[in-house]
Amino acid sequence: MRVGLLGPVTVWQDGATLPLGPAMQRAVLALLALDAGRPVSTQRLVDALWGDEPPDRAVTLVQGYVSRLRALLRPADLRITRHASGYVIDVAPEDVDVTAFRARVASAETGTDPAPLRAALALWRGEALADLRHTPVLDRLRAGLEAERLDVWEECLDRVLRAGRHLEVLGELTDLCAEHPFRPRPLPLLMVALYRAGRQAEALTWYATARRRYADELGLDPTPEATAVHGRILRGDPDLDLPPAAEAPPVRPARLLPYAVRDFTGREAELRQLLGLAGGTASAVVISAIDGMPGVGKTTIAVHAAHALADRFPDGQYFVDLHGFTPGLAPMDTSMALGLLLRAAGVPAERIPVDLQERSALWRSELADRRVLILLDNAASAQQVRPLLPGSPGSLVLVTSRRRLRTLDGAEALSLDVLPQEEAHDLFVAAAGPRALAEPDAVADVVELCGRLPLALRIAAARVGTGPAAVARLATHLRAALRRLDALAVDDRDVSATFTLSYRALEPAQQRMFRLLGLHPGHHFGADSASALADIDQGEATALLDALVSAHLLQRHADDRYTFHDLLRVFAGTHATPAAEHRAALDRLLDHYGRTALAAAHALGLGPFGEPPPPTPPPAAGWLDAERAGLIAAAGLPGAGPFALGLARALSCYLEAECHHADALSLYDHALRALPTPAEEAELHRHRALILLRTGAYQTSEDAARHSLRICRDTGDEAGEGRSLTALARVFTQRGEPERSLEHSTRALDLHRRTADRVAEGATLNNLGSNHARLGNHAIAEDYLRQAVSVNRQTGNRRSEATAWCLLGIIDQQRGHHDTASAHLREALSLYRATGDRAGEGTTLANLGLIHGLRGRYSHALDTYRQAHGIHHEIGNRAPEGYALAGIGNALSALGHHDQAIEHHRRALDLGRALHEPNLQAQALQSLGAAHLASGDADQALHRHGEALGLATASGDVFVQAQANEGIGRALEALGRFAEARSSWQRALDTYTSLGAPQARDLLDKLAT
Repeated sequence: MRVGLLGPVTVWQDGATLPLGPAMQRAVLALLALDAGRPVSTQRLVDALWGDEPPDRAVTLVQGYVSRLRALLRPADLRITRHASGYVIDVAPEDVDVTAFRARVASAETGTDPAPLRAALALWRGEALADLRHTPVLDRLRAGLEAERLDVWEECLDRVLRAGRHLEVLGELTDLCAEHPFRPRPLPLLMVALYRAGRQAEALTWYATARRRYADELGLDPTPEATAVHGRILRGDPDLDLPPAAEAPPVRPARLLPYAVRDFTGREAELRQLLGLAGGTASAVVISAIDGMPGVGKTTIAVHAAHALADRFPDGQYFVDLHGFTPGLAPMDTSMALGLLLRAAGVPAERIPVDLQERSALWRSELADRRVLILLDNAASAQQVRPLLPGSPGSLVLVTSRRRLRTLDGAEALSLDVLPQEEAHDLFVAAAGPRALAEPDAVADVVELCGRLPLALRIAAARVGTGPAAVARLATHLRAALRRLDALAVDDRDVSATFTLSYRALEPAQQRMFRLLGLHPGHHFGADSASALADIDQGEATALLDALVSAHLLQRHADDRYTFHDLLRVFAGTHATPAAEHRAALDRLLDHYGRTALAAAHALGLGPFGEPPPPTPPPAAGWLDAERAGLIAAAGLPGAGPFALGLARALSCYLEAECHHADALSLYDHALRALPTPAEEAELHRHRALILLRTGAYQTSEDAARHSLRICRDTGDEAGEGRSLTALARVFTQRGEPERSLEHSTRALDLHRRTADRVAEGATLNNLGSNHARLGNHAIAEDYLRQAVSVNRQTGNRRSEATAWCLLGIIDQQRGHHDTASAHLREALSLYRATGDRAGEGTTLANLGLIHGLRGRYSHALDTYRQAHGIHHEIGNRAPEGYALAGIGNALSALGHHDQAIEHHRRALDLGRALHEPNLQAQALQSLGAAHLASGDADQALHRHGEALGLATASGDVFVQAQANEGIGRALEALGRFAEARSSWQRALDTYTSLGAPQARDLLDKLAT
């Protein structure tokens, strides 16, 4: 069992880590372990956890943390006991890495060998107490431990330098001076190492830079030691040279891993995969190739995993940045990388061969009996990596690259995606500091604007300013898409520069495809769109797209569609395509889109009615659904007016049948801005009216229909005038004004017959039948609907024929002819499904549900209503969704689930009110009244039926008036007001009798008793 504090707080038991709970709980463990064997007072724990502002229940909280730690640590036989003066953790000091570190340093204090100090430093896994919160006490402890680490590191490097191994420490001294410019010891050591390496000018440059920084920031000169070394370099002091008899001591295992970041966040599944690799090294060299888009955090997770695994590889941990994608640098020559690794392994320079193959063989020989971990970062290709791999079992190699190294045989691939939402939020907050927690909405905006890309999140966090709403100001700055990449740059970190390196590494054809895809208006696209943009065949386009996926400049989905990461989409847009190629590419895309969309609509049976399908072969099933957003966006492009008009004509039936209301309105708006002819403009306004009607925007729908009507009358277009009147009539039908609808439908029918517009005639006959049925004129309604069936069959308009059968079914249901009603409705259902009209399918299912209920088959009714509701909810058909909810409630009430029924009826009523839909409101109120009466609340039932009667009277719907009067009578009966009940029933009976409705018989029996 070991306790680790030199990094994230960790407890290991038999090589496995134990769960330690939240950060505050881990902090208690860390404070106890720092004083292992000695009591730590409760007050000290409180001060360390909360500083000067502890919560009221601080002592109780500490007791809870200790109690939970005891349970978590029990598997490691680690006990926390209570003493009079505080708590004590029962752990041997040597099992705590802080104590072990100090012991190793103390034992090496009087010697000159750097190896014990290297061994002590190897215990560090990153910043001490890395995963704990920031409080004054914890920060002081961190700072003290960090100072100890730096002191030991400096002494270690000094000893290596004094042993004559200056090349071994050059990199570490450079990092140390850059990270800690005002520590006195590293600068003179670095200057001596550079001088001995023959880099006198660099040594003098480091001193000059330090002198300026000391003067500017501290008003001082560099330390006397640095100044003295500077003078000796200028004089060429021979004492700076290597001692003639200096011999390098035995080489100790290399410890070359970079610093692990303190705020590493998430990636738990990926880390488990990497940490699990160590178990397979006994029989083979294990290789993990970590790939991902620029800035996704490949190096960060690799370094984090390497530190966690370091103890498993005692013969050394090696790190080389291969500069595959480093600004200003070409990829590192593999021979040079081998030279660095061999020297780090202790091979003298004179023994290192020049030939690449010989170097690779020597490297494998050096590692033959060792267990080492090698981190090869930022690889350009598998070819660059292969010569660097060990040849014997026992070692682990982690490789990071922006490319998928598919030809790195035997490697286990790990592809990193952007962070999940929660982890991205945590990383930004950890990097920006606790102040970000005060602006949760702004943080969420920034996280999404950064595309949850770790590099972008870190840069954005570094740019958070001071004062109130600092994160919100940053979000506003980032929201300007064209400036977003400029905003994601700070110091030497730049998202755009990172992307540029990957772009420049592409072949010319791949670069061209990347640029052209930046023109694509859709968020997702297929290879067919890419081939149209690039004017190449689809096979070649697919190969280029897959190459961009391998380079992580594009993402591929399971359905063979592609998309950009948001920031890469912005980046692609910054690579200007020549104007002529730009226009030609978009013209090719629009031509492809127009032809294919029309073919796809016809393949679904939803093409423009009466027009033959185009010669273009239809695309694969689902193409229209996949490309819909891209098609609508393309219609809004500058210069795409003719395309928008053609697309509106091609897709109007599809968009209306599938209830893509917002897309339809957007497309019609694009087409209206394209200067259509008067006939085209009138048609577009008619389509807008029908879509607006489905969304419940009745007044706007009426305005659109009237605008279409005015255009047709002004231009003498009688056929268009008839269709506009039909559209206007449908508005009044939906609004619950059957008389006004009949007036416009009658005039429309005359115009349709005069102009021989048989398709429109069939639709208008349906509307006439629907409204006469609503007014109780069932015989007239049936005659119109039978005519509608005939006309629609002659024209081949199966969707309109389906509507006629559905309406005939409703009339027969109201008459009590359930068998014929079911037959008519099933005929409608078959036609709706054949034409892909999901809205019609849902409405028909709801009417079949009603018949099941009237027949007493309540479970069947409930299932059918739920199918109808699912369809309407999925396609956004809101008013029919409300009717389905009411139907579900009726079935539930009949099954005795009155509370659930009332809830469904209330939802239907709320929806009817939100849509200003009187028919739906009346239906929901009727159902709600019946449910309240069934549950024993007659007063509430009377109130709801009364509201329904008022709405039905205002709309002229006599059948619903009769239903409301019947319900009022039942509620009055339950209240003991029998005379009033009989009066209401008589009014209902009169209406039912005039309609020939079967409910009349039940009321006659009721009134006879």
